[in-house]
Amino acid sequence: MRRPSGAGGHGRRGRPQHLALLEDRLACAAGQPQWFGSQFHRRPDGGLEPAPLQEPALVDEFRSWVGLDSLEHYAERLARLP
Repeated sequence: MRRPSGAGGHGRRGRPQHLALLEDRLACAAGQPQWFGSQFHRRPDGGLEPAPLQEPALVDEFRSWVGLDSLEHYAERLARLP
């Protein structure tokens, strides 16, 4: 399995969290599944759900690699936004 590039650690390339968000945004824009679950879309009922995931069973592990909280907590925070 290809390791998500956002999981490469700190360094001159930027903060891992920012790289993870960028990687997800680019993947979704290209019609590909995301690795970190940062991109969501609205369901017809108005609720939010993550865009398709590359490895759903491992998404929280990938998120922890780059210092992001769990997908569940992230989704809860997003749901509270206006």
